[in-house]
Amino acid sequence: MKLFVAGGGTADLIADVSGYYNDGTVEATGSGYEPIAPNRILDSRNGTGGYTTPWGAGVTRDLTLTGVPDDATAVVLNVTATNTSDGGYATLWPSGVPRPTVSNLNFAPGQTVPNLVVVAIGANRKVSLYNRLGTSDFIADLAGWYGGSQASAVFKPITPARLLDSRNGTGGPSSPWGSDTTRSIALATGTPVPTPASAVVVNVTATNTTASSFVTAWPTNVTRPIVSNLNFVAGQTVPNLTVVQLGAQQLSLYNKIGNVDLIADVAGYFIG
Repeated sequence: MKLFVAGGGTADLIADVSGYYNDGTVEATGSGYEPIAPNRILDSRNGTGGYTTPWGAGVTRDLTLTGVPDDATAVVLNVTATNTSDGGYATLWPSGVPRPTVSNLNFAPGQTVPNLVVVAIGANRKVSLYNRLGTSDFIADLAGWYGGSQASAVFKPITPARLLDSRNGTGGPSSPWGSDTTRSIALATGTPVPTPASAVVVNVTATNTTASSFVTAWPTNVTRPIVSNLNFVAGQTVPNLTVVQLGAQQLSLYNKIGNVDLIADVAGYFIG
């Protein structure tokens, strides 16, 4: 793996490993993946998931994994921090074991920021979420799980390829998403993703943003879920990794408010 930092200046980089994929050339013990249309399992702003108050400083709470089968081994969650009162970070890990010295989500005061998290499930069938400083509301959207009798999809990594860039017409119109706009992105033709793929791993970037808004990614041909994958403010360029189930070999992207150009780079897919 190589890391490249564009532009001037210097940057310290931190990487925390949470698992690995086998390329299929040798036999290995592991779990298949079950992608789903995303659904919200936690929102401390309104009581979804059982919590009606924000996390305080140094607070850990367990998340109930609604809809996840008992034999699943890990979950894929898009976790968002909002209403943050201080700069801090959040950590997710299997419930019932000591908290690791890693972070999954970093934020500043007043910021709303998401990140995709793959986390193993604890022996009590839950995962833990810790907040370091200040107070913060947390939101978690379930995108799928590993393990279990239903999970059979195998991950296939690829050299990253650009599927979409609305600034220049790659993958669709050469115009930004407007308010309350949905567009579908086809993957089956002229892309590295084969027709039988059930889900894709896509890095989605918002740029040229004119308002505070959010973007949702979900399988085409199903009702848009009440979830978010990417949050931003006017003038911000921000990415987030997304694991999204495909519908009719397409995914849909929705923008809530203002105008935004969207870029999507695929890093791999699930098949089987």
